[in-house]
Amino acid sequence: RWFGARRGRWLYARMRGMDSSEVDPREPRRSISSERTFFKDLKSDEDLERALLRLCRSVTYTLRKARLRARTITVKLRDGDFKTRSRSRTVGEPLETESATYGVARELLAELRSRRRTSARLLGVGLTNLGAGGDLAQFGLFEEEDRSEGQRERTLDHVVDGLRERFGDGAILPGRIIGD
Repeated sequence: RWFGARRGRWLYARMRGMDSSEVDPREPRRSISSERTFFKDLKSDEDLERALLRLCRSVTYTLRKARLRARTITVKLRDGDFKTRSRSRTVGEPLETESATYGVARELLAELRSRRRTSARLLGVGLTNLGAGGDLAQFGLFEEEDRSEGQRERTLDHVVDGLRERFGDGAILPGRIIGD
């Protein structure tokens, strides 16, 4: 009564979350990341590299499912005393494979560990500077061998993705992280 019949119906609909306007589609994804806080701080490089490999598997799987490629990789490390550091690298050739992403991320982790060697509480990997699978690729005139190697890695990753989707994430794992 206080608002009138028309305005009252409008207000009632809004309070219930009802609206006839169109839903705007989501903006394109700008980053993909994953991080893990450890129950017990990790001290050894081997343990950190295994954790890094798991994170790279996760973010590259998400990247491929979204049919994207990334040019910037970031590794984030939080020490046992809660000091957080990160390093990023933008590569010339966009990445989508697990092995290529892990290779860059491993170098970044080594840089972080060389500056300050303490136990790690949290580790994260982020991918930014994203583009569509075919949009970012630029092959040189004489890169036939590199291209075929990259194609083999992409094919392998897509086959592994299919197995993971069909039988679960633990169906096929790199030998380094089995039993982790």
